[in-house]
Amino acid sequence: MAMNMTELKEFDVIRIARSDGSDTGPGYWPTTAPTSMSTTKKTKDAAPAEKTPRTKPQMIRLTEDDPRFTEWKVKLGILLKQELCPNPDGGITADDGLIITHEPSKIDKMPPTKVTPVPLPPMPGQGPQKANNVVPRPTSKQSTPVPTAQNSPAPTSVSVAATHVQQVQQPPQTRHQEQVIQPQPQPQPQQQLQPHPQLQPQQQSQQQPQPQQQQLHPQPQVQQPVQQQSPPLAQASPQPIQWALKSPVLFRSGELVWYQNGNTWRLGVIASSTNGQHEVMPIGHGIVQQNNVTKTDGDMRPFYAFTVPPVTLPELKEKEYDGVSWESLFQNSADGNRREMLALDASKMAAVKIDYSYSLWSKLSEDPRARTVTYYGCFFGAERVEIGDAMRLRSLPADLNVPAETGVLGLRFIFTMKDFPGAVFFRGHLYQLVSEDQPNIVRDEHLPLAMRSESQWRHSVGAQRWRYALVKENVVFKEQSIRGRFYPTHRLMPILNPAEFQNSVAQRRVDDQYAHLNNRMDGSGRYLGRKINRIDTLGASVVHTARISLEPFIKEGDQPVE
Repeated sequence: MAMNMTELKEFDVIRIARSDGSDTGPGYWPTTAPTSMSTTKKTKDAAPAEKTPRTKPQMIRLTEDDPRFTEWKVKLGILLKQELCPNPDGGITADDGLIITHEPSKIDKMPPTKVTPVPLPPMPGQGPQKANNVVPRPTSKQSTPVPTAQNSPAPTSVSVAATHVQQVQQPPQTRHQEQVIQPQPQPQPQQQLQPHPQLQPQQQSQQQPQPQQQQLHPQPQVQQPVQQQSPPLAQASPQPIQWALKSPVLFRSGELVWYQNGNTWRLGVIASSTNGQHEVMPIGHGIVQQNNVTKTDGDMRPFYAFTVPPVTLPELKEKEYDGVSWESLFQNSADGNRREMLALDASKMAAVKIDYSYSLWSKLSEDPRARTVTYYGCFFGAERVEIGDAMRLRSLPADLNVPAETGVLGLRFIFTMKDFPGAVFFRGHLYQLVSEDQPNIVRDEHLPLAMRSESQWRHSVGAQRWRYALVKENVVFKEQSIRGRFYPTHRLMPILNPAEFQNSVAQRRVDDQYAHLNNRMDGSGRYLGRKINRIDTLGASVVHTARISLEPFIKEGDQPVE
C-alpha cells in the first residue's frame, strides 16, 4: 500500500551510500512478471521444467518521489534504528522515525570516528537519619551549617541504593492518664521541643525494586561549608518554562502530618482542607474510636519535621505494623493506660508503614510502544507530590559535580515502566543555588512555584544575592533518590520556630534560616511499594469507613484525568 506523502512526519536522517560514488540513482524496483502455473503446484511432470535456468527479474529505476521508493526508505530506516539504537540515551528517542537519504560520492574520504565508552562511577549511598535542609545551601564558603546544641544523627548500616537512573527511557508525572508521643525534632536554632535521644534504626533488608542492582554502602555525611566550585551548568540557554501547581505549597489533603494535641504531638492524616482549616484524622488502629480534629497550619508540622520515636511496649519492638495482631492486643488490654500506650505505638508503626509506600493518581497517558505510563501525581510516603513540585534530592550522579544538598528537582514527569514493575520514576530539570555571577541563571518567573517563592522572599528581605541556575534538563531519578518535597523557608519556619525566624528577619540576617527535615524512608521500616490508593495505604490504621476528601483533579486507582 502506497504511503501518502502528506502523512509523513519529520524524520531524523541516516545517510548510506556506496564508497565509490557510483549508482547514485534513487533505486530499482522489480517488474511484476506473470506467475507460472508450474510454480503454483509442484508435480513430477513439472520437475524437468524446474531444472531450466531462471532469468533475472526485470528492474525499472524509480523516481525520487515514487511512493514505493519512499516507503522502502522509511521501512529500512526503522530497521536500522532498531539495530543501531534499540535503547537510545539521547538524540533519537524510541518514538522518532528514521528515513534513508543518499550521500554524495567520495564518502570514503571521511575519517572514521572512534567512540570509546566511558563507564560512569557509582554514587555512594547516604545513611538514613541524615537531616537535610528544606532550602539547598548556596555553593559558597559562607554557607555553613546552622549551629545547634545537638549532634547530627549518626548514619546507620542500612544499605540503600539511591543512585541516579542512567539507563531509563524517558516517557513521551482520647482520656486516661495520657501517654505522650514526644516526636524527635530535627536540629533547629533554639528549638522549644524536647526531643528523645536519637533513634537508631535497626539494620534490615529493604526489598525495593531496583532498576540498577548496585550494592552501595552509606558513608558518614558531615555537613561542612561547601567549597566554591564550577558545576557543569548547562551551556545552552534554557528554554523558558511556565510552571504551574494545582495544590497548596504547605499542607495538602491526604498527607501524613504531626498535629498538636494539648502539649503533645500526635500523628494523623489530613482528611480535608478548606480555607486554611484542616480536618485531621488520627491514625493508630481502627478498633480504637478516635474523632477527627480541626487544625490550622500553625497547629501542624510536616511529617518529616520530626523523627518518629521508638515504640514503648516490649512486645512490639522489632515488629511491623501488619505483622501485629492488634485486635487481640486491644481485647486483652483491660487497663486504660496500657490501651493508650498501645494506641500510640500503633500510630508510630502505622506512620512508618505509610512512609515506605506510595500510590499514583490521575493517569495522563499510556504509550504501548515506549512501555511507559505517566501520572499527574502520587502519594509519596507521607507527602502528596504532583507535576510542578520542587523535590529535595538524596544523591546526584558524580559526573554532575553538584552536592545533593544544593540541588533541587523541578518535577515535570511522574511515570512507571513495564520493564521495571513496581518502580516509579521522576523526571525533570535539575537546579542549583549559586551566586548570581554564575552562568545560566534562571529568572524567578521561570522557576517552579515553590522555588520561585523562596527566591523572591530572600531577595525581598535583603538576603545575599543567590540565584538558581539550571544544571541539567530532563534528569531521571528513581524514588530512592528523592528526599521529599521542597518547602519555602518563609512558609515553614514561622510554624517551626516563629521567634527565631521573626528575629532573623528583623535583623535582616536570613541566610542562615533553613529548616531541617528528615527524608522519606529514613526509619526502620520495610519497603512496601505501590498501593492502590491512599485509603489502601492507610489500611487498618483508620476505621473502615474513613474517607479523604481530595480535589476533583485527583483520580485514584489508575483512573485517567477527565
